[in-house]
Amino acid sequence: SAVCGLLKEMGVETYAPGVVDQVLEFVNLYVKGLVETAQDYATHAGRKAEDITQGDIALATGKSKGPQVDPLGIFEPVIPTGFPAKPNQHLLKLVAERINAKELPKLSKRVGLALPGDESCLTAQNFEIP
Repeated sequence: SAVCGLLKEMGVETYAPGVVDQVLEFVNLYVKGLVETAQDYATHAGRKAEDITQGDIALATGKSKGPQVDPLGIFEPVIPTGFPAKPNQHLLKLVAERINAKELPKLSKRVGLALPGDESCLTAQNFEIP
């Protein structure tokens, strides 16, 4: 089958029998979602849903050079089937830097469980529940 040939071309020598079926299911779901999205673009452009063009497919896969593409290249397109796109390393780095810039709460110097300061816990001697 085509999937066996593809696996062999990619250097996969041995694989479980269910792999071929799983890859076929994935390809079917991906292509179905892609074609449905392309049909939506064709309908929006005033054509019949069956009259999809290469441009519709390019838009559906996020490969269009149109104005919807992020000029900085930070955001990856969302795949129509709901499978997440490859995370963009630049965006992940920016998010990690922002999160890691926040200082962690100081830990109590007491012996026992390491908990945040008394003001953040209901273990202080005097606490009020709002």
